[in-house]
Amino acid sequence: MPEQRASLPAVSVVTPTRDRPALLPRALRSLLAQRRTDWEWIVIDDGSAAGATAAIEGADTRIRMHRNPTSQGAAAARNRGIALAAAPLVAFLDDDDEYEAAYLEAVVSAFEQQPAASFCMTGVTRVFADGTTRAEPFDADATDNDFLRRASASRGLALRTATLRRLDGFDESLGVSEDIDLLMRAVAAGARPLFVREPLVRIHEHAGASLSRTSRAAIHVAASESLWQRHQAILRTHRALWRHYGGVHAANLYRAGRSQEARAMLRKLVSHVDAVPRALEILFRFECRSR
Repeated sequence: MPEQRASLPAVSVVTPTRDRPALLPRALRSLLAQRRTDWEWIVIDDGSAAGATAAIEGADTRIRMHRNPTSQGAAAARNRGIALAAAPLVAFLDDDDEYEAAYLEAVVSAFEQQPAASFCMTGVTRVFADGTTRAEPFDADATDNDFLRRASASRGLALRTATLRRLDGFDESLGVSEDIDLLMRAVAAGARPLFVREPLVRIHEHAGASLSRTSRAAIHVAASESLWQRHQAILRTHRALWRHYGGVHAANLYRAGRSQEARAMLRKLVSHVDAVPRALEILFRFECRSR
């Protein structure tokens, strides 16, 4: 159980990290700059080398540290943070990203205005290695599951703590896309979303993979196959989602060198006229350009 405190925070911010000490101070500065100050930062060190979190330890009384002796992955790290959370809301911040100063204020206000909502996502600003940026406001209809094509923990994701615990958190068997799986399960369970259009998170794009991003093809195949098989009830009711995640799985199969299975997936897509352009685009990308 979370420890009892005289004054509970409004938001528990959970950050998994592993061996990236240079990035954590930037994330901390973004929290210290928040207009709303009643937060706690739960940092889960997922098996880093000694001293990896030294730069932030003791920097603020609102920081809570937990260390996994060995790496358990992003999903398990986030689940540990959820278990430790003392606030009614949990927000997720990757160690290489940062919040705009209005993030917590806007998210808490949005939940207060929509008490029936269970989770929230915001717009983001992508920051590229050359210093250029691209703002991506989150324009979505809360009554349309199309938003699931863009769902991810890095898009300012925050959920009610009770919702996360009812769903048993993230699926630790998934090496990637555990955030998409979580939100699909939430929607299937009747959870309602809300969206804050303004870009309130800065996502830093760079070559080094975050704890939740990996280039290992087999892991991506396993995750996209799980999404495709597990969530057919949602995918079948929304053609755009069906096309999107079917295409994602076909592309992942190609990247893993499993061309015959990828072609079989494309045949499923072309069985529906509205998915033919998506299937042809993937076929051209992997079959024609590679020759």
